[in-house]
Amino acid sequence: MAGHVEDRWYKDRKDATGNVIVGKNGRPLKDKTALHGTGMRYRVRYYADGSERSKSFPDRSLGEAEKFLALHQVSPLVKLLPASKPEEKPEPKLITFRDYTTEVRKGRSKDPIAVASVDTRLNTMVLPYLGDVPVQHFTTSTMREWLDWSSGRGVKDSYRAQIFDTISGFLQAAVFDGLLERNPCKADSVRRPVPEEYRPEPWPREKCLTIRSGLPPEYRPLMDIALRAGHRQMEALAFSPDDMDRNNLKLHIQRQIRWINGKPVFGLPKRRKTREVFITEDFITMVDDHTTAHEPYDVTLPWLVPDGDLITVRLLVPGPPPSQRHPFPPPVWRGNNFARDIWVPAFQTTATPYRKRIDGFHALRHTFASNLLAHGVSLIELANLLGHLDPAFTARTYTHLIPESPHRIRRAMTEAWLPSPHLTA
Repeated sequence: MAGHVEDRWYKDRKDATGNVIVGKNGRPLKDKTALHGTGMRYRVRYYADGSERSKSFPDRSLGEAEKFLALHQVSPLVKLLPASKPEEKPEPKLITFRDYTTEVRKGRSKDPIAVASVDTRLNTMVLPYLGDVPVQHFTTSTMREWLDWSSGRGVKDSYRAQIFDTISGFLQAAVFDGLLERNPCKADSVRRPVPEEYRPEPWPREKCLTIRSGLPPEYRPLMDIALRAGHRQMEALAFSPDDMDRNNLKLHIQRQIRWINGKPVFGLPKRRKTREVFITEDFITMVDDHTTAHEPYDVTLPWLVPDGDLITVRLLVPGPPPSQRHPFPPPVWRGNNFARDIWVPAFQTTATPYRKRIDGFHALRHTFASNLLAHGVSLIELANLLGHLDPAFTARTYTHLIPESPHRIRRAMTEAWLPSPHLTA
């Protein structure tokens, strides 16, 4: 027997033949021993290091005695056997953050623009500092140190926030892969960079007309397109007269110019969301008048990726002109080059102050949105016209542009409870 608990105060009652006498409840009957009431009541006999040992417990401590026995209830034979070595688990192989990002991205988006965007974030703001750190060694301290390092790199907090989210996404994958217990980016002590608050500022009509007059004549329709259809810059530069549905007075916004590894392609609009916008007869007249004065330009580019199928589109406005800077210009504009060579000079020509964040081409899209809201278009309708996937984003961006919102709300609340002769108490 490996061990047992002995009650020194009571013993089993036995008959003349030595058998234990059992009562009506099925339990053995007990008789007091000569030791009853003196000393420790329970004695545990157990084995340790190959020999029998004992330990005593006072009255009312049977539970403690049984627990002690359970911890030491091992056969003496087992105790005499040589101890087996615990199975040694191999140390997990460390993988650097650089190698892990390469592995994880095999199963992610193959969209070339998305791939290029992640490449840029990793190569400029992540891997130079974190690339050689093993994923298993990432801690909250690691992320706080990266936040401190990145804050001195001269980039906006809005961009740092995007990069932070990129790192967090990879570390969350590491949690699912069993390389980390928890994602340090989600700890309370690690603060995601707070993007600068930005509220779109629509342009007044006079400013729109002024800047339009400062553009070269062949580029002036870009103002009309963005102000009246909400195009983004690279969508406007990819506009074709063939995108108009003249019979139904609709405009199909179905492409933009994209640059992938220094090569231009035609691609779907942002987030691959095409859309339709209602147009008017005078919009069609504006486009026709321009094509009469300036012949559209046939441009052939790959579709979606640099080695994609070639398609030809009649573009309304031309690409970059030859110059000392571009002796062999590409057939279409890069966004930054268009701003530098065409857009900003229009401000200089008209002696209009240029504020980089407020006066970019995208301000025309904000002006388009503001005009629609001023004329009662709902936020849901506006989200569809702008090509937003989430109407909540539209609401966060443009709610402040809804005119006289407090006045209309108060009026609605008042009129809902005006006294009426038809209402009775």
